[in-house]
Amino acid sequence: MIEDAIVKKYDNYSIIDIKENKFKTNSLVFSYKYKTNKNDFLYFYVLTALLFLKNNKYNTKRKYNNKILDLYNPRLNCSFSTSGKYIIFRTKITFLKEKYTEKGMDKKSINFFFKSLFEPYIVNEEFDNETFNTEIRRICDDIKSIKDNPDSYSRERLKQVFNMDTSFCYTLMDKDEEIKKLTSKELYLFYKRIINNGELIISFIGDTNFNYIKAADGYLKNRNNEVFNENHMENLKVRKQVNEVVEKISTSQSRLNMLYIYDELTDFECKYVLRVLDFILGGSADSKLFKEVREKNSLCYRISSGSNRLNNTMIIRAGINAQNYEKTKELIEKQISSLKKGDFDDEDIEKAIISYKTACKEILDSPLSIVSSYLGKIYGTSDLLDERKKNIEKVTKKDVVALANKLHLDTIYFLKGDE
Repeated sequence: MIEDAIVKKYDNYSIIDIKENKFKTNSLVFSYKYKTNKNDFLYFYVLTALLFLKNNKYNTKRKYNNKILDLYNPRLNCSFSTSGKYIIFRTKITFLKEKYTEKGMDKKSINFFFKSLFEPYIVNEEFDNETFNTEIRRICDDIKSIKDNPDSYSRERLKQVFNMDTSFCYTLMDKDEEIKKLTSKELYLFYKRIINNGELIISFIGDTNFNYIKAADGYLKNRNNEVFNENHMENLKVRKQVNEVVEKISTSQSRLNMLYIYDELTDFECKYVLRVLDFILGGSADSKLFKEVREKNSLCYRISSGSNRLNNTMIIRAGINAQNYEKTKELIEKQISSLKKGDFDDEDIEKAIISYKTACKEILDSPLSIVSSYLGKIYGTSDLLDERKKNIEKVTKKDVVALANKLHLDTIYFLKGDE
């Protein structure tokens, strides 16, 4: 792990400055943290689609894209994701270091990023309507296309069927009419609220002599940096009766989704034991689900499981023939039961630990993954790599069995194809 990161806290933001010479690029990331709010979800989605298309100085797509080419084609990106009780809104730029371009390019690239983030193209206190309307139409087309893809459709329908007060259930499906009602004026007011509030962490990884903090300070001095100290994890309560929904579709392959809820997780279970359980149950070709359901019984085309540790849920997904629905459910439940009884070997845990450590090593191959590792440490959702490698070794069979016994089936959504 790159250890010489400097973390500083100021009144309006915090900084993670990571010095490294391994990569040819520098990356600057602005991460804004907010409490989740399903009413804001659609605004975030439209904003991320719209923000890095123009700015006030380069106010057409042609001018904007030409400027990007002039800066040796830096990559600008705007995105958001749910993190348990919070939404993380990220804007970032990745650009070649000066020694691979020309003197002064760090300053030009970073200033262009600031212009794009803090000075978007605004006309009469709203995003320009031409670009806004174009993006709204594109987003609505994307939403409608979800129903044309059975895998995407079943994933989004599961959220609707689960229907609990959790960020996991946020979905765009069937929201096209709501998105059409949004206005560019409303989006601009939302943008100003987002930029000027929330908890901001600025991360830089690379090597530069340009004082990017001083350059950004004028944009940041009046913002309200609200700090959220509450744990990210949501603790959901399982229903008294399994919620089961079957929906028919004209396709050759059916999609089975089984959602489980964990009883309240400890921090160690959330960060480490859960990773081992996922691997043993359905995270590899050696997993119980793959070997028992797919290989031995030939009940599915594909099967896997994965946990959303910040929403204390676990989902098993399988592509099956419709006539195998009941058999597949029964065998999946049998594998969960065998986990709870400890029907697996220490060798399975060792394989899971090796896989986990390999994934940790791969983080060092990506600057943005390194940044995410430090952000996770600050947010309290993960540890730095050295800590991870030590702590994963502490996971025992007893830990995995105890965690498996916290699993409870809550929702089944079956997208039933042709017999």
